[in-house]
Amino acid sequence: MDQNAFCDAASGYLKVSATSLCRTRNVVRYFFYRHTPDKEATMGYYALFYHVVDGFVEHRLPFREAHLAHARHAASRGELALGGALAEPADTALIVFRGDSPEAAKAFAEKDPYVRNGLVHRWEVRPWNVVVGADADIPSATANRRVS
Repeated sequence: MDQNAFCDAASGYLKVSATSLCRTRNVVRYFFYRHTPDKEATMGYYALFYHVVDGFVEHRLPFREAHLAHARHAASRGELALGGALAEPADTALIVFRGDSPEAAKAFAEKDPYVRNGLVHRWEVRPWNVVVGADADIPSATANRRVS
């Protein structure tokens, strides 16, 4: 069997080398992110900022599981990329969304138990132009917009 082959039909085993994993990841990323020009031009990151109340860490406990379930559900749909509270001081949280528009981030905030129960006194969604990192080659949603 070839060193970089994925499957040996005779033995029924799946063989994956580091080289083949890297190639597979690159192929998947290529087709996932670049399958349509329209999607490439509109997909972007959106940062949802929560400005939370004093004593947020203590006050969030009754709502934490519901909030995390809400976040996991958004992540399973492919909308939420990552998120968490900023520390020292714990006065802000940041949740990053990936999508065609900021609507998923806005809908998330409007339904979030933290927001609905008064732990967030203000929230805002802002486009985030990613220029460095693993996904920096994926254009942001605001890259092609004209500023007037």
